[in-house]
Amino acid sequence: MDKNVTLGVRWLLVAGLVAVGLVAAYLAGSAGGSPARAETSGSTRTITVTGVGHVSVVPDELAFDLSVSVLRPGLTQALDDANGAMQSVVDTLKAAGVADKDVQTTDVSMYPEYGRHQKGQPPTLQGYRVSHSITVTVDDLSRGSDVVTAALAAGGKGVRLDGLRLQVADPEAAIGPARSDAVQQARAKAEALAEDAGRELGDVVRISENADQPYAEDMRGAYDAAASAAGPVPIQPGQEDLTASVVVVYELG
Repeated sequence: MDKNVTLGVRWLLVAGLVAVGLVAAYLAGSAGGSPARAETSGSTRTITVTGVGHVSVVPDELAFDLSVSVLRPGLTQALDDANGAMQSVVDTLKAAGVADKDVQTTDVSMYPEYGRHQKGQPPTLQGYRVSHSITVTVDDLSRGSDVVTAALAAGGKGVRLDGLRLQVADPEAAIGPARSDAVQQARAKAEALAEDAGRELGDVVRISENADQPYAEDMRGAYDAAASAAGPVPIQPGQEDLTASVVVVYELG
């Protein structure tokens, strides 16, 4: 009787130890990855700073939109006259040294045009209107005024200049100094903050940029052949102030 009791107690002790071991193993397995991730994320301390750089540039290109629009009694005549006027404009542009790649057709339209509607009367057909529109880029701003004036004169009475845009031929090169200035400012700020905090500045973790597009003001306005006959279109390049801003994340040692 005593022997059986002794064996029973031993088996209970063994079973208890096994159960405890299984529970401990389960708990260890369930929580095994978390401390490692927490330690890894906790060991990386960062600082985020911004830097802003500025540069002033002078536009060196001119772009403009030009259209020719004619109204004629018949559609065929309207097409012929509009096509002829635009071809004259294009030939003049090429003669002025504008490359084929810098003249692009943007729109061609044709539609009947009616007079003012009178109450109780059917609409009166005035004729057919045909319009051609192009965008032109002049890669030498010093020739811009002459090119625009010549194009307006070549288009005849139906020509219209819808606006001028002064722009920079190489935007990346133009914004480069501002970008470099922004990065240097960001690092100087990060070094000062790290020193104040008693830490050492580490490597760059992440960097992002937000830069202005280096284009000057859009000179909106309408000019026609009559205006060009009075003299060249005045164009002043002026100056464009560009800004580049960066956000940099550094490690802290």
